Amino acid sequence: MKKRCQLGQTEGQSLVELALALPLLLIMFVGLIEVGYALRNYLIVVNANREGTRFAARGRWFEDHGQEIFNRVVAAGGYNGTGADEVPILRIQGAGDKQANTTIAVTLVQVPDQVDNTGGMLIENPIIYGPWYTGTMSYESEIDAVALAEAWRQSNYEYNEQYFVSGQIDIPSENNFVIVEVWYEHKQLLGLPIFTEIMPDVIPLYAHTTMRVTINSRVE
Repeated sequence: MKKRCQLGQTEGQSLVELALALPLLLIMFVGLIEVGYALRNYLIVVNANREGTRFAARGRWFEDHGQEIFNRVVAAGGYNGTGADEVPILRIQGAGDKQANTTIAVTLVQVPDQVDNTGGMLIENPIIYGPWYTGTMSYESEIDAVALAEAWRQSNYEYNEQYFVSGQIDIPSENNFVIVEVWYEHKQLLGLPIFTEIMPDVIPLYAHTTMRVTINSRVE
């Protein structure tokens, strides 16, 4: 009789411990799901941003103020659903019952070089086009294009001085570059109240890439 009583007490204690630990385990499990989902979306934003920048760096895609680049970023982000229900993950405009969740900014900076009558190098002031925006329009560029252009201008000057003055090149190199920025409004996958109280339901994920533009290169 005593053994049966001890066995019952042990089983009851285990149930109490499980009841106390189970909520914590569930919170940890759901937290892992939310973190994994956020990392997945962040990788989508980074890869789409890089693909859009590589596309822009081919040159001659700026006549429409970056619209082709915007479309490339959206396409590189992938889609949810199939057929008629296919919806882009990165949406710069509403699609069906899905609202826009992405802002894209494109900035083109031209750092032209010229040669004076004495054969010396002349560097004109950088020309900045943009940033051109599309999407939710909820964010502003986080890149100081003026400071970045000055740094590139100086490095380009040193490059041309080294090679042009020594006679190794005949045409001074230009140093144009493009900046593509992407903001994605990440929403929690499950949206449980316990997590929405700790952190906002919408978390902006940001990525940017700067790349030199290859003049007169246009590859489909």
